[in-house]
Amino acid sequence: METFELILVDDGSPDRCGEICEEYAAIDPRIRVIHRKNGGLSAARNTGIDAARGDYLSFIDSDDYILPGYLSSLYALLQSAEGCKVSQVNHYVVRGS
Repeated sequence: METFELILVDDGSPDRCGEICEEYAAIDPRIRVIHRKNGGLSAARNTGIDAARGDYLSFIDSDDYILPGYLSSLYALLQSAEGCKVSQVNHYVVRGS
């Protein structure tokens, strides 16, 4: 997979979220943290969009669960879909066996 950047937007969280984000950023140079006053989901996403330097965006919210390989799978799909400009994953459900 191509290199990626991970932008963590701390939208004024009252817990240790911002501190935890900084700990991860200290470990991995692909991670950038932006701290801002609480403005809600849309404002946080817009902050991330403005900071992004890549060609593609994927939003992963605090209540989302993703599997290993999520981004590489999306990237492979985009590369195989000739002329595709936008990819959106709306809902992912994990069902018990």
